[in-house]
Amino acid sequence: MNAFNYRFSVVKRFFGISVFPTWITVRIGTHKSYESLLAELKNRGFSFSDEANYLADRLGPMRALDNQIPVDIDLVACELPRLGIERGTPLEVRKRGRRLGLYPCPVEVVFQLCLALCPEKTMLDSPKRLHYGGSPIVVTEPMKGMSSERWGEQLKVFQIWCDEEGPKKGPRFIGVADGDPRGLWCSPGKFIFAKRPSG
Repeated sequence: MNAFNYRFSVVKRFFGISVFPTWITVRIGTHKSYESLLAELKNRGFSFSDEANYLADRLGPMRALDNQIPVDIDLVACELPRLGIERGTPLEVRKRGRRLGLYPCPVEVVFQLCLALCPEKTMLDSPKRLHYGGSPIVVTEPMKGMSSERWGEQLKVFQIWCDEEGPKKGPRFIGVADGDPRGLWCSPGKFIFAKRPSG
């Protein structure tokens, strides 16, 4: 999508015309705690990078689940050119998404999306599997990640890594991506947004 098409999409959105179709709908609020949700993910064979594990471990004591009652969230998977850019800071990507009716996802969506795409413990192929891009970033508000002597405390978001070969195609591994507002997100690859604001 070039700059003209992006501006045209903004105008369509202004008049209430949906620009993006729903890719998949996930339900949040199905578990009593982040601990039980993460336990189910690991029981189904998902693994976490050290940084993703650090963020996930902090979610339980840090906050309650995003919703205490089940709520359906419509998700959109799009590439940055659909937002009128080839690359941009996480802050710019979120701003451009909002102009088109796309919003940051509740953090719980990351894990519920993985469960929705891989409902079987055997990780069998899913018709909506994330075969494109290989490692989509779920657009959420950034969280404080692990700190280092060189870089200090950094802001991160979750990223889903997929297995594209063999009989167990689909999301298998949860990692992190740069979430600093001044960082850089680039094409190719998919970015997962919610179609309505969380909260």
